Amino acid sequence: MNRVHDYIGFAVRFLGLGYMALWPLTAADGGFAAFDLSFLCVRASALDALCQLSPALHLSPGLHLIGASSAACVLGALAVRPLRRWRRKGASAASIAGPDIVARLKLVRRPPPPPPRRYVPRRSQFGLRGAPH
Repeated sequence: MNRVHDYIGFAVRFLGLGYMALWPLTAADGGFAAFDLSFLCVRASALDALCQLSPALHLSPGLHLIGASSAACVLGALAVRPLRRWRRKGASAASIAGPDIVARLKLVRRPPPPPPRRYVPRRSQFGLRGAPH
């Protein structure tokens, strides 16, 4: 279910950002002219094709509704992000203090220490002892 949630979230963000990018071209008042970007419309410009589009790109009302709602979700998520960060910072401070209190009360059972190492005397020689050469 987490994967489905991630896929839907990606699709909504993709549609929202795509609609934000195409919105100047889909404006009902004439595309670039509606945003007074006429200084980009010079004859030798690469944007000349966009400037000559007298009607804006026409999208159905359903596509406008989907795009606008996706864009609103993207803007809402960006607006809520500082609040999430602030709450996460408070929660992390509380989670750090929690185990410290439990350790002070000695409610945590600690494993017994490992047994001490046995003393092994140093070898006087290495290799095969007592083997014929």
